[in-house]
Amino acid sequence: MANPRKKVKRNLTDVEGFINFVSSPRKSKTDREFFEVDINCKTKSIRGICYDVDRSPLLQKFNKDQQSCLIMNAESSNNDIIINDETIVKLKEVDFENLTHESPTYTMEQVINECPLYQRITVIGQLFNLQEPTLSSIKKTRLREGSFIDKSNSTRPITFFQDDHINMVKERTSYKITNVVVSKYSSKKILQVSENSIITEITDSGDYNLPEQSGNCNASGIISMIELDSLQKQFFCKLCSHPIKPTSRNLFKCCGKIFTDIDVIAKTDVVFTLRYDDTTSRKFSCSRPLLDGLVGKNGNADEDIFISLLLKKAVTIEHCSKQKDDCFEVMKIKNRQDEASSSLLENEAIPSWQEDEANT
Repeated sequence: MANPRKKVKRNLTDVEGFINFVSSPRKSKTDREFFEVDINCKTKSIRGICYDVDRSPLLQKFNKDQQSCLIMNAESSNNDIIINDETIVKLKEVDFENLTHESPTYTMEQVINECPLYQRITVIGQLFNLQEPTLSSIKKTRLREGSFIDKSNSTRPITFFQDDHINMVKERTSYKITNVVVSKYSSKKILQVSENSIITEITDSGDYNLPEQSGNCNASGIISMIELDSLQKQFFCKLCSHPIKPTSRNLFKCCGKIFTDIDVIAKTDVVFTLRYDDTTSRKFSCSRPLLDGLVGKNGNADEDIFISLLLKKAVTIEHCSKQKDDCFEVMKIKNRQDEASSSLLENEAIPSWQEDEANT
């Protein structure tokens, strides 16, 4: 006889302090609506996740009135608390002032080797390899990705989600950023700048060993338009590389010679528009075989099917830094598994009992 399933015990806790931040609602991976709060306790500031959006007005009132409160029967999870149906939130006087405790400072080396997931930290260093703003393919929200290096000379990917943050950060500039969340994507720790992070540009004379950059650039976005004329084969003379067109007998003339299609260069460079966000886009030229590999079809695929598979696809591109014929030439292209959007959702604190159930 099978043993009855063991009920997982939840780790409940009481927290008292001041609500100093209430986020706007958003949805989890399971389409469950929630919002975040920051709570100034006596010795530290902690994050709370609330799944009952009807509680938002009360918590916003505590924040606006600077009144302290008691949160009872919250669930402790990682470094956060979960405010669920069983949690009680009520007014309570406390014996300490409403002070925001800055998150502890970690180096990138410590982030990799020591820092627990979902920890809120402060980072100090330089931003590099900053990409153009783009749209997440899942949530259609604006984001901007880059890399962060500090004096440990270790680096981590970093993502910005708020418009004011996206617009203020600059390439090869040093910053102190508070309230950064350590998250994870594809078994790799990454950094995510929070809605209530404070970004301060600093004068930093640090000599960073930045990774060597190739002459190529990276871009991420959604393919929004394809030029139909570019789907047709183009032919070039093998001797002078000039474009040539077939005669009515499917022969080619150039350089005082006549060729069959065997002795000419045939290429299909598809021209498409990559949209980073609502206002920014660029035109790219990509060889047809690269795109066939992207959509999982060979070069004989029906044109309508090829177009339908390609449009609205979220991709990451490595391209030449200089334009040619009003386009950037694509060197590599791959499906974009929306790292920033997926990892944003991973910021949602997971109740410890759900983690236990997942491991059973």
